Amino acid sequence: MASNNKQPVSAAINCERSVLKMSDDEIKKRISVAHSRTDQKFDVGYLFAVVQNILHPAFTTVESIVLGTKVTKQPYVGNPGESGLEDSFTPPLCLLKQLSSEMACKNPGEDTAYVTTMSILNKLKDYSWDAKAVLTLAAFALDYGEFWHFAQFYSSDQLTKSMGILKRVPIVLIPQSIEKYRKPIIALNNLIKDTLDVIECIFKLEQRFTKLDLNDEPTLSTAKDCISVDVFWAIITVGTEREAYLNLKRFLQSPHDIVEVFKKLIFAEDSTYSKDEQKDTTVTNELVISRIEELKTKNVLLLFSDLDISEEDVSILKPIHKEITKTGQYKIVWIPIVEQWMQSKYEMLQSKMEWYIVPHFSSVSGIKYIKEEWKFKNTPIIVVLNEEGTVKHQDAFHMIKTWGIEAFPFDDKREKELCKREDWFGLSMINFSPNISTWINEGKYIFFYGGEDEWIAQFHQEATRVKKDLAMGGRRIFIELLGVGKDGKGKDDLGIFWKKIQNLYPYNSQKVTELETRTKEIQKLLSYRNDKGWVVLCKGARLVFSGYGTTVLTIFRKFDEWKLLIIQQGSVFEECLLTQYNNDKGKPPCREFQVPTSAGHLTHSEKCADCSEIMEIYIRFRCCHKHHCTKAAH
Repeated sequence: MASNNKQPVSAAINCERSVLKMSDDEIKKRISVAHSRTDQKFDVGYLFAVVQNILHPAFTTVESIVLGTKVTKQPYVGNPGESGLEDSFTPPLCLLKQLSSEMACKNPGEDTAYVTTMSILNKLKDYSWDAKAVLTLAAFALDYGEFWHFAQFYSSDQLTKSMGILKRVPIVLIPQSIEKYRKPIIALNNLIKDTLDVIECIFKLEQRFTKLDLNDEPTLSTAKDCISVDVFWAIITVGTEREAYLNLKRFLQSPHDIVEVFKKLIFAEDSTYSKDEQKDTTVTNELVISRIEELKTKNVLLLFSDLDISEEDVSILKPIHKEITKTGQYKIVWIPIVEQWMQSKYEMLQSKMEWYIVPHFSSVSGIKYIKEEWKFKNTPIIVVLNEEGTVKHQDAFHMIKTWGIEAFPFDDKREKELCKREDWFGLSMINFSPNISTWINEGKYIFFYGGEDEWIAQFHQEATRVKKDLAMGGRRIFIELLGVGKDGKGKDDLGIFWKKIQNLYPYNSQKVTELETRTKEIQKLLSYRNDKGWVVLCKGARLVFSGYGTTVLTIFRKFDEWKLLIIQQGSVFEECLLTQYNNDKGKPPCREFQVPTSAGHLTHSEKCADCSEIMEIYIRFRCCHKHHCTKAAH
């Protein structure tokens, strides 16, 4: 067993971790120490105009050199009342060089974004909040603008060429370098553009604060209260050393051996547990660095979760692990991402898992990449990598939960194939009950139904009568009934059923134009969850229709009135049922359903008032068939 005793970690990593968890109030409290009320006076507006006139041409130069776009001359921004200021304005050059040094002259890993930002704020404590942001950006613009100016005129001017050599411009201009680093250079350029826009908003807000009475503008008062936090994050964005993260991102964007990818992602240099912990282990399924070669030439299913992963999720993966192990080409690896380590809980989960486990995963850049690029938000996900380390599916877990081993090889192509099949619903239900596979093979009609106990009893009675009647004589129409609820042995079939339906939602909801009919069916199914009663009819594995239970119960009670259509006219049972349903359903009630935010885009979270656990977040959709629908998040 790998030891749980951790070696002292660097202050940089501790600070970076803590700053990401800080609330706005805590940030305000910390940065207020680095802010005086004296407000050093100088023309912020003029300096900001100068910064814009540096960065905008630099943006264009980057795109021209890296993307090959045509250079368009940028208009001079200027500043109202600027005339004459060019001679009288004295830029704080020494201060800007000090700030530039804070941002650039640090060895990667020895300082953190938080430490650098606090140091910058201390140097700027006598300036207004908008001035702090503009000065920091100006210090950055000095280097960024100079570098790309040299790059632009490197080949046409001897002085520029000589100065450019000192700035390492030739390295960037080599075609191989441009091709290799195209994406990160453009990503950085775009990040600076966004930061410039944010700081412009801060600058304009400060101008409004001085002109208006905040008592008459409550929204402005709220904005003023938050502006110090906005400046803090703007400075962090400008001043960070993002080298470890950018290196990792660059590496993972190109094909490599899966083992090399694993080493870079999991056992990175900024991992906070000791080298001794990475070497040996007495636990057979702990994947430490000395055993990493066992993944060579394998496709890997990376399971990311916290320590609250459910036993149900683990049990879903056990048959998958058993089947893929037979091929010899696939491995599952669990990588727990944990803020507060609990050894006993880890050991309990470990004892239930038969696949590889990475103990004490703590790479700062690795965790950042997993959260930002693979959208991990504590809910378990499975990222599928091929033997070259290329991502084949960013989250195959919902596909595995829905179709089990039918989802093999768990890539995007297979998911699209499954979702386009006519029997998508039946395939997702095969493992729900041991009889379903037989009924599907025999081509029988299958009624899934559920709801309140009283309605279930009434529907079962009427549906059984219809079932017996249709099986008699020469009609020989065979129906099976499957009530969805607790099975009397404590197994929650109802919860399992709705989870299967919910797992269908994330993929289909993103492909509305391509899979519009199927998406509507899934939305309809989800909306029945809290109804008095609901019914789903399949013919074999094919979904025939789903509907409100009260309406289906009514038409079954009138079965004697319309069964002659089947007996005498030879009409198909499902067509008759649909006709009767559409004739009787009337105006539909409000349709409402909810899905977890793993299928959406909310990132805000709250802790439970009772146990302090992170609460689940759901998005609720509701429509009462007026002129528009409403959407609310809960």
